[in-house]
Amino acid sequence: MKGKIGFLFFICLIVGVILISGCSEKGESISCTADAKICPDGSSVGRMPPNCQFAECPKQESGIGDVFQDNKNIEPPKAPE
Repeated sequence: MKGKIGFLFFICLIVGVILISGCSEKGESISCTADAKICPDGSSVGRMPPNCQFAECPKQESGIGDVFQDNKNIEPPKAPE
């Protein structure tokens, strides 16, 4: 009986070491953190494997938001003296 328990313990130990070490193989799946980046249009994008960089924000279609963004560096008119 003690021999069976020792053998099961040894097998569990080996399986645990294999699982903890990760058994890195080529083609291994990569997990990225679940944070998100807010894009100018209000949508959000997540990180993409293999480098876990944020995905590109969707291209913004022409609209009223573009008008305001294009004019953000224009100085307001000066008041007459």
